[in-house]
Amino acid sequence: MHSRLTEVMALTCKHFPASNIDLVTNGLLLAKMSEAFWEQCKGCAVRVAISHYPITLDYGNIKATAKWYGVETAYGKKSRGMYKWLLDIQGGQDIAESYACCFRANQCTVL
Repeated sequence: MHSRLTEVMALTCKHFPASNIDLVTNGLLLAKMSEAFWEQCKGCAVRVAISHYPITLDYGNIKATAKWYGVETAYGKKSRGMYKWLLDIQGGQDIAESYACCFRANQCTVL
């Protein structure tokens, strides 16, 4: 998880107060997150959405911790495969074409 994640959540909540905020994670580090993390999730009404990967993860413990702090959780559907995004960090792609081809265009905001 990002070292300043609670700060990112606070800023997101402040600047997008009417938004539904989901924190999407593979869940591996959730059991190690601090009380400040969980309190920030609750304070900003952040839903913790755990992607379903073929890994051993104590979903029950995570859900119980989230419930203890009053944080909503969601779990992704089990999938048969995975995908990756290839990013052009040099920015050499046509912006309009990339946007037109993006399956998420205008459907969600991703930080």
